[in-house]
Amino acid sequence: MPKTITSTPFFPKLRFWHCAAALFIAVFSVYYGSLSNGRVMFDDEDANPIARPLAAENPVQLIKERFSYNLLAGAEILLTARHLRDLSTQADRLLFGNDPWGGHLINLCLHFLVVLAAFLVLHRLLGTVGWAFGGALVFALHPAQTESVVYLAGRRDLLYGLFFLLSFLSGMKYLDNGDRRSLLLCLPAWGLSLLAKQSAVTLPLVLLAYATFKRPGAPWKGRGAVFLLISTLFAAAYSGSVIMVLFKSTIARVNAPPEAYWYSGSAVTQLLTLPAIFWKALSLMAAPISLCADYSYLAIEPVRNAASAPFLLPAAGLLAFAALAAFSARRVPLAGFAAAWIVLTYLPVMPLFPSLHNSEVFAEHWLYLPVFGFAMLLASLAREFQGGQGRAVKTGSAVLVALFAARSAARIPDWKDAETLWAKTLRQQPRCLRALANSAVIEMGKGRRAEARTLLERALQVDARNLPALINMAALDLAEGDPATAKRRLFTAFRSPVAAHNLRGITKSLGTANFMQGRYGEAMKNFKFAAWLPRAGVMDLDAATSYARAAQEAGLPELAAAELSKVLAREPAYLPANKALGYVHLANGRPAEAVTFLEKAAADPEAQINLALAWTELREHRKALRYAEMARESSPWSYKAWLAQSGALRTAGRHRRALPYALRAVAISANHETLLELALVQRGLHDWGASFGTFEKALGIYPGDPELNFHLAGTLWENGQDIKAYNTLYNLLENHPTYAPAKNAIAFVRKNLEHGSGLALP
Repeated sequence: MPKTITSTPFFPKLRFWHCAAALFIAVFSVYYGSLSNGRVMFDDEDANPIARPLAAENPVQLIKERFSYNLLAGAEILLTARHLRDLSTQADRLLFGNDPWGGHLINLCLHFLVVLAAFLVLHRLLGTVGWAFGGALVFALHPAQTESVVYLAGRRDLLYGLFFLLSFLSGMKYLDNGDRRSLLLCLPAWGLSLLAKQSAVTLPLVLLAYATFKRPGAPWKGRGAVFLLISTLFAAAYSGSVIMVLFKSTIARVNAPPEAYWYSGSAVTQLLTLPAIFWKALSLMAAPISLCADYSYLAIEPVRNAASAPFLLPAAGLLAFAALAAFSARRVPLAGFAAAWIVLTYLPVMPLFPSLHNSEVFAEHWLYLPVFGFAMLLASLAREFQGGQGRAVKTGSAVLVALFAARSAARIPDWKDAETLWAKTLRQQPRCLRALANSAVIEMGKGRRAEARTLLERALQVDARNLPALINMAALDLAEGDPATAKRRLFTAFRSPVAAHNLRGITKSLGTANFMQGRYGEAMKNFKFAAWLPRAGVMDLDAATSYARAAQEAGLPELAAAELSKVLAREPAYLPANKALGYVHLANGRPAEAVTFLEKAAADPEAQINLALAWTELREHRKALRYAEMARESSPWSYKAWLAQSGALRTAGRHRRALPYALRAVAISANHETLLELALVQRGLHDWGASFGTFEKALGIYPGDPELNFHLAGTLWENGQDIKAYNTLYNLLENHPTYAPAKNAIAFVRKNLEHGSGLALP
């Protein structure tokens, strides 16, 4: 790196580190506020790499699993995943844990490095440091860059942009002077850019445009012709492979209808809408005033008629842009190259082909590298026309940079957290389905179910078959104890033209509905299908854990333990699996083993409840009370937390202290579990009438519960009603012949009755 770069009249001895320091100050001054931002729920859980289980981010493991499943699944993950992004987020977790501050800091540092690379490219193209520095500032502070910088998953754009610019810089040097060392840097950097994001595939076309700019009329002649030819052929083969694999692994395999993969359901409509889409990109680069997090679901109105204004106006605007670029290129060839850069770097995200993602035809982060072309265009024109109007051009440039910086700084708080982002999006686009669905999820997480239902109903009014809305509405029905309605919604979701796009989510929700209805066999089928979804070839840890829990409830504890062991072998720190395996051990009379796994998830309220129960069985009353109090404080609305507190006190012989906790549990939910606990507390207080009355209420809710009948028999025995106790146990074993506690109890009761009365009992 040269210590001194080309001088200007204003800075005769300007050094590289001066520019680097100024760019560093500009970037960190504007984007510093992003360090206090949290994580943002965008698209789905897989869109946020830091939120995913560690094993799910390991690219090598993913590729091995996919290829072991089938060749197509392996090719899909190999060609389409963002491996470099996933590796970098793994490093985030190793360095910072789950603290989003570290991820934001890395994003900010990467953006600075990209800006530095942009400055070097501009300096080589412009030959003057002043306008190269100004162009780098435009690129660094342009408001369209905000999404890529402040959104954690925007790491893909930063890595792609960094290595794309470094590869282009090396390629330029090779084409200019034949330096083979530059070629050796160009190819690996291009490979890394492809591993970060497949949009880097157009680099050979950008280099060809540069060669045309340098050698008008004969770009294929002279130095670098073989390199350009081979790299272009490779890019074409790579692009074709990605398109073919995506088509075969999604659309062709699931036989999706046209409305699933063409914008607004028609190939003609999608092609006619392309001018409006590209015009939106150009207008947002030139005037980034109205920014939005989401442009899905017809944010750009579909064009169905070539003679209509929505087609003719954008088409006329694009023709004017092309004419202006061609005219400028005659006097300022670099301006023509800048226009080509914008088109070529935006080309990979243009919806030219059928795809299950075509409902979203525009996103601000797609402009990350095209904005560099815009900055190059402004810098080249400013340099050319500064002669007679130098002061005005420089003043205008400074004002533009200041406006961009102010707009970017104002945009950063919108990404503070998911609630802030989607509330802002709904104010801009009240019919945005993703914003409605995600806002509903946020409301559900805060326990505001009525508000969540209102948002989801608004989404279903926009599109009655919208998958996220149907799945979340089903989840709301499940949370409110209505699995039958949830299943009806999920069957509607299955009939959606894009059901294959979220088949795993639909199937998992259906499994939850069957689980709540006690149809554990059906739930196991659903969860097993979701855990190893055909075509995916990778285990879904959540679905596999749910499968094991259904197996436990279906009376298959060995299968449940085996499946959970598989999950933990893949991801030992996966908390839901540790929690579930602890529950399996607890439910099967192994409280000591349960504690081992539950303590790994001790921050979870459900795990705290089960830890309280496990320590209660182990007669460690202080530990049981500690975890019960933790659960009650973290989940005061959960009747199970109050049950755990009551049970810990009751088994410690402190029945009077247990009574208010048992009564509180019944007040929250008067089910057979809470009523049983209250009856046992009342029995401990020798309040027999109240205890038998509570047992009667519980049996009215769940007459066949073996635990309930067993404890009723114990209460009858303590109250001196020996024959009734024996009959209760006898009937219990007729209905549940394998219930071990009842077998031992009835043998004890029979022995005492026959010894005392001489009766021959059945």
